[in-house]
Amino acid sequence: MLSVISLLSEPGAIDKLGIGIVRDAFANVFFPGTFTLQTRAKYFLLIPYLFTELERDKGLKPETMLSRFHNRELDCIDILK
Repeated sequence: MLSVISLLSEPGAIDKLGIGIVRDAFANVFFPGTFTLQTRAKYFLLIPYLFTELERDKGLKPETMLSRFHNRELDCIDILK
């Protein structure tokens, strides 16, 4: 019994139903970044702030929004140096 329990606690435990991939995909869409250890302040402050600013322009296509976000993120690098 103890050997079975120890197998389930290992990081490579098998997903018997096969829905772990689907669960992880939904979790990543609804809660991005929660599985990653956040060690940089930019993930808590700068990134949400930049996306909040970009959200105000309602007519942006996703590609345009990501492009503008990338440019603003690069601008922040120079400012923070």
